[in-house]
Amino acid sequence: ERAVAVAASIANYAAENRWTLGLLSNGVPRSDQPIKVLPGRSPDQLTHVLEALAAVTSFTTGSIEELLSAESPHISQGATLVLVTAIVNDHILATLMQLREAGRRVVLISLADEPPLTESSAEIAKDLAGIIIYHLPEDTPAFQRQGQERPERIGTLAAIPVPEAIPQQFEDAG
Repeated sequence: ERAVAVAASIANYAAENRWTLGLLSNGVPRSDQPIKVLPGRSPDQLTHVLEALAAVTSFTTGSIEELLSAESPHISQGATLVLVTAIVNDHILATLMQLREAGRRVVLISLADEPPLTESSAEIAKDLAGIIIYHLPEDTPAFQRQGQERPERIGTLAAIPVPEAIPQQFEDAG
């Protein structure tokens, strides 16, 4: 439920800023297919994403890293991929590194009990350079407060990179 609330908050923030918005989830409702809302900017896009999020379940038929790897070629190269997950493991981190190395902008929002990177994982942290990582402990509110002249952004919403086209640069691995 918390991942859905955080994802809904991010979707709302993106819609308020008129960004292109889509959704991909491996929390499947009564099906063996992932939930997909193709990226778009229509006035109804937020509604489509929120309806899809309402259908998300804790049942999955595949890992999120496999889904990201399979679907990323179909997502615009200039898109920012934001992964909201309560589980962060080596496979997920490796997939995010591969996406980043392929020129993708990647944001990880971890809802895990412990931060995804600890002092014992300094080597992994070096490999994750260029990936924006946030840890939202359970006591961090997952959504924004309404009713103020300027709604207060809680958590990390304002820090998610603006999805503008960026020049791609690749370093020589030699």
